[in-house]
Amino acid sequence: MEGNDSFDVFFSYHRADQAAVEAVARALTHQGLKVFFDRWHLTPGRPWPRALEELLGSCKAIAVFLGSEGLGSWQQRERDFALERQTREPAFPVIPVLLDDADPGLGFLGANTWVDLSHDVSDAAALRVLAAAIRRKPPGPPASDQIGTPRAAVCPYRGLRPFREEDEPYFFGRAAFTKALQAAVL
Repeated sequence: MEGNDSFDVFFSYHRADQAAVEAVARALTHQGLKVFFDRWHLTPGRPWPRALEELLGSCKAIAVFLGSEGLGSWQQRERDFALERQTREPAFPVIPVLLDDADPGLGFLGANTWVDLSHDVSDAAALRVLAAAIRRKPPGPPASDQIGTPRAAVCPYRGLRPFREEDEPYFFGRAAFTKALQAAVL
């Protein structure tokens, strides 16, 4: 594995999204970025949790990919570590990236502007936006339509899926009903 401080971005993703995320990693590598994609850099037969922790602490940016399966358990830990680091280092980029069929209950990630690759992971304009964000630069006028407007494109209706903690911003407006129910029960 390369030196920890040599990575421009750490990719955090759910295993179900591995192929899409690897395509993005390849595209950004072609743009000159040093991408930490675990499958490329973790040495088989060696403990990986410590290596991930070191990399999360030393990379220059973190991209958190959100796909149809939501966040995996390790990905949740990576997200939390990244957001904690961003609290200590406000200029540190934690970039949510929406993939196909993403169900973005963004939670605290919703405070950060996201990049939308949900239509096509090879979208050149969206990849330029992501590369600029990793380099801590704004996307500029031509690509500004690729930046997600927080909550604008998110449908709060979850259908038959259960509400999760990260869906809390959509679960409101029941205070009067709840008080009436409590009064009736007590």
